[in-house]
Amino acid sequence: MAPIDRIKKKNNTTISIALMKMKPMSHDKAQMDAMSNPQSDMNMSMQNDTNNTDATPTKNTTPRNATPTDTNQNDTQSGTNTTNTGPETQGALAVELQDLLDNVSEYYITAHQFHWNVVGPDFAEFHKFFNKIYNDAWNSLDGLAENIRKLDQMVDIQFGQPDQCNNVQEMLGCLSDMNTALIDQYKNTIDCADKYREQGILNFLADRLDTHQMFQWQISSFLKSA
Repeated sequence: MAPIDRIKKKNNTTISIALMKMKPMSHDKAQMDAMSNPQSDMNMSMQNDTNNTDATPTKNTTPRNATPTDTNQNDTQSGTNTTNTGPETQGALAVELQDLLDNVSEYYITAHQFHWNVVGPDFAEFHKFFNKIYNDAWNSLDGLAENIRKLDQMVDIQFGQPDQCNNVQEMLGCLSDMNTALIDQYKNTIDCADKYREQGILNFLADRLDTHQMFQWQISSFLKSA
């Protein structure tokens, strides 16, 4: 055998013996799984990153000197009416209604007197017209008084002394002035009822205002034609 062939054979035999003596490397099961499944290794890395993120304390971004939000301001911005509706506010609305009751009662007795005392060629027409006015005013007195009682206030009505008028023109002028004043007073009382959120009283007053405005149109029309 040639020298070169003996060297090759010896080397091959040495390598084979060395491989037989080598022990298999022990690998952790998780590492083996990761080596066989690259996607699993990526998922484990992402999970570790997530755990590290969750462990990071959340920074408090609230200013140290922050003040609580004003509750009343929020109620105002949202349109909530927080007006007090206690005894004092009810008393204020009752005073408005009592003044209105006194003036309507005077308006009533004045129109009723004109109904009795009207004379002249247009007697029948104005006798009926004044009847409509005083009947409407009379019927409204009970509603005004009962709304005062709803506010737990007592009613004290005082009938004023009607003005003395000698003819239809003066009677119409007197009723026009009184009715105009009542229209303004009704509007003010409606604002008061709205302020204190008394919706039922407000509706009653609104209906009465509409009736007085209707009569004012009719009275003014008679005055222009007279």
